[in-house]
Amino acid sequence: MYLTQAWLNEVLGSEKVSKLAGLTGQSIARTIDLAEAEVETVLMHAGYHDAVPSSNYTALPAAGVQPAAGECPRVISLLAYAAWIELVHGGHTLELPEQFAAYVKKLDDVRNGKIELPGLAKKGVNKDTSRARGGMSFTESSTDVTVDDGSRPSVFNRKSMQGY
Repeated sequence: MYLTQAWLNEVLGSEKVSKLAGLTGQSIARTIDLAEAEVETVLMHAGYHDAVPSSNYTALPAAGVQPAAGECPRVISLLAYAAWIELVHGGHTLELPEQFAAYVKKLDDVRNGKIELPGLAKKGVNKDTSRARGGMSFTESSTDVTVDDGSRPSVFNRKSMQGY
């Protein structure tokens, strides 16, 4: 899990969380679920496949404490918080307060490869650069491909793409 209602209540206060998400626990749970889906999309697009799905994490770290094994890295929780803030304000067609704009911008910056998520490799989350924005991957190709068998020799291969 990237985000919980208890975590949101600690950050914003339970009254504000209830007001923003709606009056029922079900609507709060739904907006948390949607925020986690948004973050999963961002992480997948950025190449952080090991951090997806949110169920990879059993708990959120305590305030002021480094995350332990199995706990969600704080930077991912921050992204989920940003997604949640954006969702609840958009759902009520409220203007997003300026103090939250920087959090929401981080979602786009991670998605577009403008910022890396620091320290995730230490938590067992590796970035798959070939699947990230601008990345590429190669498959092994045979060097003995001939035109006689109806195939064309590859143009873009490991050797021709070296240095890019």
